[in-house]
Amino acid sequence: MDLGRRAIELGNAAQRPMAALWGHLWRALAAHQLGTMQEVEHEMAEIDRIATQRRSVLARWHHHRLRAMLAGLVGDFDTARDADDEAKWLGERVGDLSLTGLSVAFKTQLALVRGDPTEIPPHTLDIVAAAPRMPLVRIAIPIIHAVEGDIDLARAEFEQFRDIPTTYPIGVRWAGTVGQIGAVAVLLDDADVAGVVHDLLRPTAMYYMGDGSGSVFTWGAVGLQVGDLARVAGRMEDALDHYRDAAVMDARIGARPFAALSRLGAARVLLALQRDADEAITLATDAAAEFRRLAMPGPLATAQQVITDLEALGRIAAPLSVREREVAELVAQALSNREIAGRLVLSERTVETHVRSILAKLGFSTRTEIAAWWLGGRR
Repeated sequence: MDLGRRAIELGNAAQRPMAALWGHLWRALAAHQLGTMQEVEHEMAEIDRIATQRRSVLARWHHHRLRAMLAGLVGDFDTARDADDEAKWLGERVGDLSLTGLSVAFKTQLALVRGDPTEIPPHTLDIVAAAPRMPLVRIAIPIIHAVEGDIDLARAEFEQFRDIPTTYPIGVRWAGTVGQIGAVAVLLDDADVAGVVHDLLRPTAMYYMGDGSGSVFTWGAVGLQVGDLARVAGRMEDALDHYRDAAVMDARIGARPFAALSRLGAARVLLALQRDADEAITLATDAAAEFRRLAMPGPLATAQQVITDLEALGRIAAPLSVREREVAELVAQALSNREIAGRLVLSERTVETHVRSILAKLGFSTRTEIAAWWLGGRR
């Protein structure tokens, strides 16, 4: 932030607004990492001013890119697509492949976050294949295959990237490259790579995503991705902590899709641990409602499956109906069927039916076993 401010001062003193532009861009992205969104809006207004006053295509392109990134952050996907299309049009107008190519990266990330392969434009794989052969670009290939549901092909394409995180040099492409490799590891349930990338990215979990090198897309709090990596690596308690922190961080800045993804992640961890089922169902249900509102079909399908699995687990853990539980509790108090019938205002025959059902569901043969089961707290 300080270096950005100094760059702006020098640019203004030299009456070179395009030099000051870089300071505004750096500050906008650094402010986003810190979650100071008012500062982000201020710097974007300055970039807009430079673009208008200087009639600068480059400044306007950066303004469109930031608008697309921030609209996607809060779940305004229509605005995000429009801003991305405007940035792409400017790139095509000046014939700059680097400006148009980032639209492909944006749409791939949008497909990933929404879980919708229709976001990926036709011929995207051809465009990626023709681009510079750097890992940050080519990692899009297994991402696209995974989003489209071809997991075997995605795994085959991912093989060449699995060792990169431990050797890739620190620099302007490090965070993006390592982060995208981690994203594929999560998609493919690659526990080994997920564990490596988790260890590399964990120190950044207190920030929001964006390394300052010109972010194309943001997934909100880094803790969401770090939580995903920990979950796939089997580090469930770490994952739960990351998800809970990330959900709070993203809610604070209005990053609704990503707060919901963190809630879903926490529900998935609780399901795996088979604990706190009520909390897990609440988390998954709230997340599903948000995904439905924001039109995120992939995460919605996952949330619905988690809810189904949690409900099934609940039925296994507590197989008795509400009425059967009432009967079982009174059996544990050594009441006879007639006494239970009087207490619950039922016929004695109905009570007998409930007792037989309880014995069958629990695999017991005597009332004493029902009493021991109930008193032992296994209900």
